[in-house]
Amino acid sequence: MNSGVWQLPGNGGSDGRFPGNHAFMLTDDHIKSHWLAGINRLVSAWVMVWTCLVISPIHSLQAENEEPPVEEFEAKAVLVYHFAKLTSWPEGTFKTDQSPILISVYGDKGFYEVLKKYDDRIVNGRALSVRYVEAIADAPHSQILYITGDMDSTVEYYLKKHSTPTLTVGESKDFVEQGGILAIVREKEHLTLYANLKSAVETKLYLNNNLVKLTKQVSAKSGEKDK
Repeated sequence: MNSGVWQLPGNGGSDGRFPGNHAFMLTDDHIKSHWLAGINRLVSAWVMVWTCLVISPIHSLQAENEEPPVEEFEAKAVLVYHFAKLTSWPEGTFKTDQSPILISVYGDKGFYEVLKKYDDRIVNGRALSVRYVEAIADAPHSQILYITGDMDSTVEYYLKKHSTPTLTVGESKDFVEQGGILAIVREKEHLTLYANLKSAVETKLYLNNNLVKLTKQVSAKSGEKDK
């Protein structure tokens, strides 16, 4: 298991897709200030993610069997927003250049109510479209599927069978061990990211190296994924 390592933009990964890997010749003051402002926004976004993951505890945690606090929902929503920014889908995933990134939430409507605040936000030239689904079968064309709560037989069956380029996000380590791609797990007073990179490769998804470095990587349990 590999622990995530925090790395500020500017020392980006070797994938060549991160702005920090490019050199710029800036001679015009207006262009330079505009570019620096963009970098500052990017750094601020990453600091927010890092704060959610490691620095700031989840305050006002309730009893173990009660609903998660709003602060936890908001932290998870921020992470999902950044997942959309840092994931690339294979060619042909979107019908047109204007097609939105569809995010479906299955399970807790409370989390959906928080995440839908990001509806219509523009990410990499596409609008986010956030919706709630009553059944996993209602989300066959989603680019991101967020499944709240613990594993059950329905979720387990879906993870065994699905092969579409959908970024599956759950809330338990078991979720990624069963074939999910990412999991946001509450551990005591912090949120931790787990990733199953093999599942990402199998569904032809590309996760930016800077996202991967923030995760703890696990492997699927032997024999869990049907071939």
